[in-house]
Amino acid sequence: MPHTTSRRQFLKASLALAALGSTRAHGVADTVWKGEFRAELDPLWLGLPPGIQIDRDVIYKDSPGGPLHLDIYRPEVPPATPLPWVVWICGGGWREMNKRGALKHVAWLTGHGLAVVAMNYRLSPAAQFPIHLIDCWDAVAWVRARAADFELDPARIGVIGDSAGGHLALYFGTGRAAAVCDRTKEFAVGAVCALCPPTDLTDPDAVPADLWTGFIGGPPNRQPALARLASPLHQLTPAAAGCRHLLLHGEADSVVPIAQSERMVVALRTLASPVDFLRFPGVGHTNDFYRHHATRYRILDFFKAAL
Repeated sequence: MPHTTSRRQFLKASLALAALGSTRAHGVADTVWKGEFRAELDPLWLGLPPGIQIDRDVIYKDSPGGPLHLDIYRPEVPPATPLPWVVWICGGGWREMNKRGALKHVAWLTGHGLAVVAMNYRLSPAAQFPIHLIDCWDAVAWVRARAADFELDPARIGVIGDSAGGHLALYFGTGRAAAVCDRTKEFAVGAVCALCPPTDLTDPDAVPADLWTGFIGGPPNRQPALARLASPLHQLTPAAAGCRHLLLHGEADSVVPIAQSERMVVALRTLASPVDFLRFPGVGHTNDFYRHHATRYRILDFFKAAL
């Protein structure tokens, strides 16, 4: 149990999980939040559990704009066996991000037998898709090739991201990430968690209009081929069945409509990929899912079961 969460808080989180009810909407089997979401936010969400070290600003590749870095959160005392690890991809409309956000959003997972990796990647408008994904792929491949140096298990990898970060995270479960990145060899991840992600960029309403030009050079009607390539929904292969998925989305999201997650869930289930979908009535575009009692433990349980 993490040092920031008391036993009473843990029990409260367990009760909150019980408040999640199953229903069916829009043809998708859903789990709907039935509580007051914002009233339940965990005030103790910052910081690291004791005994965790951070390998900061490790260079994983050189780029035309300079070296790109990643951070690795792992135990100070080497574990008895290599650890499963979760890669966090920061959101920000593909035009802003900071890997240090992992400290407040996901580093707490290290108190539960998981390591965490977070990277910087190149941003729009200087970088257009698929450069963002290529950087994320190269970061994971770099750590995977050196997993033994950091006491990590190269075969037990999860990925999580929110918004634009969730969009990039979903590629790791499609079975086509290497092809999209023009890399020669695919590697598998066991679990992907995406929070309010855009998934179908052939839809002109998928993201705010001011993001199109920087991300793919124009709206999807002007860049149809690139819009399809930039859509994890349209890159799914039968290999997706080997990866577990968890998607969370607010029903009142006016930035990335919940239909984006609904379509992805339907497509994943068509391919027999194990997928859970949590929908939140009245909740907009937010990363508060990282710090809510119930959703934090749902994310933790998801990765522990899958990895």
